Amino acid sequence: MTIVAAAMLVSVAVYWILVEILARLGTVQHAFPGEVRIGYVALALGVIVAYAASIVRRSMLAGGPGDPGARIQVASVVTFALAEVPAILGVVAFLLTGLREAAYPLFVVSIAAHAIYFPRRSQWEEWAKAR
Repeated sequence: MTIVAAAMLVSVAVYWILVEILARLGTVQHAFPGEVRIGYVALALGVIVAYAASIVRRSMLAGGPGDPGARIQVASVVTFALAEVPAILGVVAFLLTGLREAAYPLFVVSIAAHAIYFPRRSQWEEWAKAR
């Protein structure tokens, strides 16, 4: 599970590099050049999704039928996927506006969410014992 989390975290770096390369090449036709409000909306959505990841994770781990180990794995993958959403929104915001500044905060939100939700064996053991 740690490998999946690390791979998804590396993908945020790939998105960041992609934005830098596209910005320097200058070959992308942006639909809304310079429209800062799109960046603000994307940032708000990214923060909401990053926070929602914690709610989804808690609800998936809350219990219920089935193997606790399987629930922990599924909850972790879903959480990592939700932590990835702000970075994807950053790429979309850049592609729409051409503003790298619209993407950077979203990459930071995504990296922070990955750091917060990165798998820790002690947490998994706690959740497995509690269920």
